[in-house]
Amino acid sequence: MARKKSDATDIAFKYIRNQITQYELKPGDIVSDSAISQELSISRTPVREAMAKLVNTGLIEKSGYRFLVTHITYPVITDVFELREALESYSVKKIIENGGLSDLHRKELEEIQDKFREAIDSHNIQRTFKPDSDFHMKIVEIAGNELAFNISKDLEFMSERIRWLSMLTPARYMNTLAEHENILQSLISKNEKAAVKSTAIHIKNSLKNYKEVMKIANWEDIIISIHNTIMSSN
Repeated sequence: MARKKSDATDIAFKYIRNQITQYELKPGDIVSDSAISQELSISRTPVREAMAKLVNTGLIEKSGYRFLVTHITYPVITDVFELREALESYSVKKIIENGGLSDLHRKELEEIQDKFREAIDSHNIQRTFKPDSDFHMKIVEIAGNELAFNISKDLEFMSERIRWLSMLTPARYMNTLAEHENILQSLISKNEKAAVKSTAIHIKNSLKNYKEVMKIANWEDIIISIHNTIMSSN
């Protein structure tokens, strides 16, 4: 049975996005609709539609007739994290205004923190990426604003790729774990001021770290090399 066009577009979107966020398609690479349609055994039309959607996420840019994977720049990181700070500050306030964390939500956040801690204890920085993402997305989800959650999902597409920069500063993730804990404890105690402050501190510290990474010569090439080494050993 032939795939529906919308299904094919979604498949192509997720495939290309994952290729980019996992550095299989590297910054500056051409995204070929012909090659991808062959790889996925679907027509080029839904692939082109997926590529157009990915332009809106900031992962791809159009240059003439070509589509290229965007380079990560500090201004882009700043834009992403400033928006995240606004959405997540709103979310922690909303959670507290709504009565705080339910027992279930507290348990979910604590379990995410446990997975984050286990990844650090195993000295596997890449394994911290998912609990890091899950922690932030769960907070926005708990706040209950569907529009904010959907915007956060779009920002997360960018954040997935940005997190790889932390491979050059692994000690940063110990601080990230502690900063997440500060946010969580503020939510548990229903301290709105502390929750908003902890969120802002976490975002600003992350930005500061990425700025330091970008001072490292050839940082982009180093990250791609690290990625390739990890993938070849799996």
